Amino acid sequence: MLIPALLHGLDDVVDARCEALIERLAGGAGWDEAVGPERLDTRDTPGLLVLNGPSPMLAGTAAFQCYLPHFRVRDAVGQGRLAADVEAAVFAASLLTPWGVVGLLAPANVIWAHAPDRRRPLLAAALRHWPALAAEDGRYTVGAPRGQPLWDTTNNLKHVLANLGVPLPALQAPLPPGGLDALVRGLGLADGGSQD
Repeated sequence: MLIPALLHGLDDVVDARCEALIERLAGGAGWDEAVGPERLDTRDTPGLLVLNGPSPMLAGTAAFQCYLPHFRVRDAVGQGRLAADVEAAVFAASLLTPWGVVGLLAPANVIWAHAPDRRRPLLAAALRHWPALAAEDGRYTVGAPRGQPLWDTTNNLKHVLANLGVPLPALQAPLPPGGLDALVRGLGLADGGSQD
């Protein structure tokens, strides 16, 4: 997976970079411009994909702080530093990339998945990018020093699926053969299902 270089490092360093990202967004830059063009390939760059933080268990450990840009954008919207239309544009742009979807699926960013009109687009993006997301299995963490498969973490994908009517036992079980697509199709959510 290609992830913006600004997300790799210690939590406090990446947080400072995200503050600069907020300033670029406030100045009128689009999401891609604010994030910048430099990408790191996870095949070549070590580090966990952090979904929640900061974590004292990861102190001093360089990692991909995947949760931070979306967390900081939402915080800036709440403080009135960014307009709601910037948040909407960031959400739409995030659905287009695997790393953007990871950020939205981070439990620190549950507010991004809370609105009913965002659930189906986020699920569709997760399905579209699932091969790239699953390729990183064993590297996702919500703060522990060891990674897990994304499905096994606390994440907003399960929040979305629960709100679309997926029963709790299906969310607690391992994914069936065929992965997320098989689960969603097996439950009738690919072309329908309950909305709330």
